[in-house]
Amino acid sequence: FSDAWQPVFAIANSFLVWGAFLALGLWRRSEVIVAFAGGALLHIGLDFPLHHDDGRPHFWPLSTWVFESPFSYWDRRQSASFIAPLEGAMCLGLTVLIWRRYTSWVQRAIWTLVLALEVWVIRGWFMFVF
Repeated sequence: FSDAWQPVFAIANSFLVWGAFLALGLWRRSEVIVAFAGGALLHIGLDFPLHHDDGRPHFWPLSTWVFESPFSYWDRRQSASFIAPLEGAMCLGLTVLIWRRYTSWVQRAIWTLVLALEVWVIRGWFMFVF
């Protein structure tokens, strides 16, 4: 990515920024803000250990330090041949769990579409990783 995108990535991947949004949501008792910030923090928490040489400054604005993980979700030299299928299986399992919770065919169709999009991403990983 170009250097122009780095500030966007710093803000979007900051534990501190999303932690502040979570605190705001809890203070305001906003389920929407709590869910959104909680989802972002979950993503960042899972993302943090899976970037070898392409990580983000997760503690921005206090620090621009970037953790260099020994693992990568896409770089086969950093265990991606193990990580990518594991991540794909986790997405499949969680999608099936969500799919089973909804009984409406419309909701199930939406989650089936979401799974199809994830399978498309996983297909790309397999083409790149293997």
